[in-house]
Order: sequence, then C-alpha cells, then structure tokens
Amino acid sequence: MEVDVNSLLPMVLGEAQPKGMGLDMILIWMIPLIVVLWLMNRWSKKKEQEERKKKEGMLESLRKRDSVVTIGGINGEVASVSDKYIVLRVDPQKDVRIRFDKQAIKSVVRRGDKREETEEEAKDSEAGS
Repeated sequence: MEVDVNSLLPMVLGEAQPKGMGLDMILIWMIPLIVVLWLMNRWSKKKEQEERKKKEGMLESLRKRDSVVTIGGINGEVASVSDKYIVLRVDPQKDVRIRFDKQAIKSVVRRGDKREETEEEAKDSEAGS
C-alpha cells in the first residue's frame, strides 16, 4: 500500500482541505449574485429616470400664482418664470421677492387659480400686441 506523504501532511498539521470548493463551485455561486446585483442596478436607474422626468415635468408646468416649496424650505408664490430662473413672492404684504434657480423648487403645494391665470395672460398678450 502506497501512501502519498504530501496528501497526509495537511492532515497532520491540522489544516483541513475544503471539499468541493473548486472553480466550478465558485462560479455557481458568483453568477446568480452578479445577476441579482445587475438587476438591482437597472431597477434603481429606472426609478431615478422616472423621478427626474417627473420633476422636469413639474418645473415645466410652473405658472404664476402657484404655491411652491424650495429645497431650502422657503414657501412662496410664483411671481414670474423664465427658462432658468423663477421669482417667488415670499411676503405679499411687503412684496418681498426672491429669485431662485428653477432646480431649487422641491414641490408645488397648490396650483394657482386657472381663471385668474388666463385673464392675466390675456392682459399680457394684449399689452404685447
């Protein structure tokens, strides 16, 4: 009977050899893990894109008299809107206005009265003609 000394040495020294943890077992465990991580990444990117589109839509639909909240927590009513900036009236009694970047708007609290808005736009269009 022939015994390989090299195979007995780890057992004598107390080093156990892992059974079945070859390259094939590592791949069997790594592939599902990689697939799950990839799916989670795609899902989170899709959610970010949906939120970005929702915010862009909200910013594009801003009109005069809308009540909004900024990312800094300032509440105000929209006084004017341009492509990049928005002017908020934060104190109507003292007519205090602050200019913000449009991206600083966090949410629209309530929409302005449509009837007043259309009358005001009609006056603006008549004045511009």
